[in-house]
Amino acid sequence: MRLLRRALSIRVQLLALFGLLLFTGATVLVLDEVSLREDIARFNSLRDESLTGLRLAKSISDAYGLDIVDTTFRVRNYLMGWDQGVLVVDTAQSDIKRDWESLLASNLSPEQRALTDEVAKARVIADRAAEKLRSILKAQDIVALGKFADTELYPAMDPVTTRLQFLADVKMLDADRSVREHLARASQLGWWRIGLSFAALLFVFVVGRDILRNVYKGVEGLVHLARHARDPAFVAPRNLDPDGELGQIHTALLAMRQDLLNYEDNLIRSEARAQSANRAKSAFLASMSHEIRTPMVGVTGMLELLAHTKLDADQRQQIEIVQNSARNLLQIIGDVLDFSKIEAGKLEINPVPVDLRGFVRDCIHNFLAMASAKDLALDCSIDERVGAAHLADPLRLRQILGNFLSNAIKFTERGHVLVRLERLAVQEQRELLALRVTDTGIGISEQDQGRLFQPFAQTSDGAARYQDSTGLGLSICRRLAELMGGEITLESQLGIGTTLTLTLRLAPADPALIKHDAAAVKTVARVAPSIAEAELEGSLILLADDHPTNRAVIKRQINQLGYACECAIDGDAALQLWKSGRFALVLTDLHMPRRDGYALAVAIREDEQRNTRKHTPIIALSATISAEGVERSRAAGIDDFLAKPAPLAVLANALQRYLPLHGLIAATTLAPASPTLDRELVADFLRSTHEDLAALSAALARNDTTAIAHEAHRIRGASGLVEATVLAACAGRIEAAARVNDLAQIKMGIAELSAEVGRFAAANNS
Repeated sequence: MRLLRRALSIRVQLLALFGLLLFTGATVLVLDEVSLREDIARFNSLRDESLTGLRLAKSISDAYGLDIVDTTFRVRNYLMGWDQGVLVVDTAQSDIKRDWESLLASNLSPEQRALTDEVAKARVIADRAAEKLRSILKAQDIVALGKFADTELYPAMDPVTTRLQFLADVKMLDADRSVREHLARASQLGWWRIGLSFAALLFVFVVGRDILRNVYKGVEGLVHLARHARDPAFVAPRNLDPDGELGQIHTALLAMRQDLLNYEDNLIRSEARAQSANRAKSAFLASMSHEIRTPMVGVTGMLELLAHTKLDADQRQQIEIVQNSARNLLQIIGDVLDFSKIEAGKLEINPVPVDLRGFVRDCIHNFLAMASAKDLALDCSIDERVGAAHLADPLRLRQILGNFLSNAIKFTERGHVLVRLERLAVQEQRELLALRVTDTGIGISEQDQGRLFQPFAQTSDGAARYQDSTGLGLSICRRLAELMGGEITLESQLGIGTTLTLTLRLAPADPALIKHDAAAVKTVARVAPSIAEAELEGSLILLADDHPTNRAVIKRQINQLGYACECAIDGDAALQLWKSGRFALVLTDLHMPRRDGYALAVAIREDEQRNTRKHTPIIALSATISAEGVERSRAAGIDDFLAKPAPLAVLANALQRYLPLHGLIAATTLAPASPTLDRELVADFLRSTHEDLAALSAALARNDTTAIAHEAHRIRGASGLVEATVLAACAGRIEAAARVNDLAQIKMGIAELSAEVGRFAAANNS
C-alpha cells in the first residue's frame, strides 16, 4: 500500500476513492432499480394470474351453484316466473361458456390443468342437467321440476362447484409460493447490496485513513516547520516527513527556509552597510551645504552687479535670463540639501521680513492656471488686521502653502479652493496667524487622517494619492512647521472637503526691509520675421479666433516671441488657409461659429491622412478647459491646449516645443508678461464687446440660452486677454447661468456687464 501511495499522487488517490464511491453508489442504485422493476412485474403477473383465475373460477361456480340451482327452487316455489327462469338459465349457460374458455386460455400450472380436466368431465353432466332444466321450464311442468330438483339437480351440479372451489384454493397456494420465492430472491439481492456497500466502505476506510494520516502528518510537519522557521538550529523530524506532493512541499519549504536564513543574514549586513552609508551621505551633504551655496551666491551676486552696469537691451535680457537660471539652480540645490539636513536633523530656518499678504497673493497667482484648467474658483481672503511685515522664512512658507494648494486643486473636481490668512490673537508682541486652505474635494476618512502625516504612509481610500506634487509631502511640511514654531492641523470629511491649517506665531518686521524680485523679462531674442520670411523658414503660424480682440492680443504675443502669424475669423476660413500648405503650426480657439476648433482639427487630420500630408501641430486655446474638453480635444487630434489668457512664458514654452527656432531663447526662462494696452487695442476691444452685448440682448429676447452662453464666452475670453478681470468674471457668471437656463440671473448679469463695460471704457479713455 505504501509503495502504491508513493507511486500515485494525492490527487489521483482521492479521485480513485471518489470514483469508487460513485461506482458503488451507482451499482447499488442499479440493483435497487432492477429489484423494484422485478417486484412490480412479478406482482402484476400475480395479480393477472391469481386474481383473474380466481374470478373466472368463482364466476363459473356461481353460474352453476347459484344461478341454475337458485332458479330451480325460485320457480318451483313460485318466486320467479317460467319465462324469467328460462332467461336466467340461458344467461348462465352463456357466462359459463365464455368464462370457461378464458380459464382454459389462462396460465395454468400442471396441477391446475389436471383440475380443469376433472371439472370439464363433471361439466358434461352439469350441462346436460342444465339443458333438462331449461326444457322443463319451457314446458312449465311443475311436477317434473319438483322431481328434477329432488333427484338430479345437486348430484349434477355439486361435483363441478366442488372442483372449481378446489381449483381456486390451488391458485391461491401457487400465488403464495410464487411470492415466497420472489421474496427469497429479493432478500438475496439485498444481501448482495449490503455486501458490496460494506466492501466499498471498508476499502475507503482503509485507504482513506492511510491518505488522511499522510495529510495530517504533512500538515503537522508544515506547522512544525512554520513555528521553528526562524530558528537556525531547527532540524525537521523524519517522522513528520509526508509522502507525495506534501513531501515535495515540505522539502521545498525546508530549502526555501535555508535560503531565507541566508538572505536574512545578507540583508542584515546590507542594512547595516546601507544605514552607515546613509549617515555618511547625510553628513557629507550637510557639511557641503556652505561650500555649494557659497559659489552660487557669488555667481548671483556678480550677476546682480553686472545688471546695474550700462548694457544694451539684448545684453540686459541675457543677464536677466542667467539670473533666473542661477536662482532656479540655487533653489534646486537648496531643496536637495534641505532634505539631507532634515534627515541629519540640521535644517535651519532663515526668517526675513516678509509681506504675508503679498506673499499669499503671489502664491495663489502661481496656481491660477492650474485651477482654471479644472474650472475651479480659487479665492483669497486676507484679514485686514494682519500686520504689514513679519519675520518668517518665505522659502519654507512657500513650500508648505504650495503643498496645500497643489493637493487642494489636484483632488477637487468641482467647487472652489479658498485660501484664508487670519490673525487669531496677539501674544507677547507676536501675532498668532492661521493660514488655511479649504477645498470642496474628495476628503479623507477619519481613520486615515492620522496616518497622512507619517513619512511614506498612504491612506487606504481615494486620498491615497494625497501627496505634494513637489515631492515634499505633508510629513515634511509638518516638520518644517514645527521648526518654525508652528503646527499643521487637518480637518476633513469624505465627499465634503478638506481644510489644512498652518498656525504660526510671528514677530513683526520693518516693511522697508522687504526685498522685491527684479522686473519681469519682456523682450525676446529676435525680431519677428515677416510673413514671407516665416513661410520660407517654415515657422509661419495660423491663428483662428472669431473675436478681434483675441486675435490682436495673441498675434502681438506671437510676434513678441519672434514668430509671424496669419489670422482666420473662424474654422472654415482657417481650414481653407491651412490647405495652402504654408503653415507650420495652428493655434485655434475651441468655440467658433460655422466650424469650431474641434471640427477644424478633425478636418485637418482627415485631410492629412487622405493626401499624405505632413503632420501639423495644433494647439487649442480656450477660456475654459475642463477634463471633458481636454479628452474631446485629444480625440479630435489636437496636440496641446492652453487656457486663455495664456501667459507669455506658457505660450513660448508651447511654441518652442512644437516649433523650435535656432537662436530663440528657452521658453521656460520667460516670465509672464501681459501685452501693453494701447488705445487702438482698447478701442478694438470695446467695439467688439458692444457688438457682443447687442448679440447678447438679442439672444435674451428670443430666450436662446445656447447663443447667450456663446456670446458670454466670447466676452469672457477677450476680457481676460486685455486684463479686464471684472468683465471676465461677470461674463463667466452669465455663461454659467445660461448653461442652467436661469433667465433671471442672465438678465441681471447682462445689466451688470453693460455697466462694467462703461466703467472700463471710462477708465481707459481718461
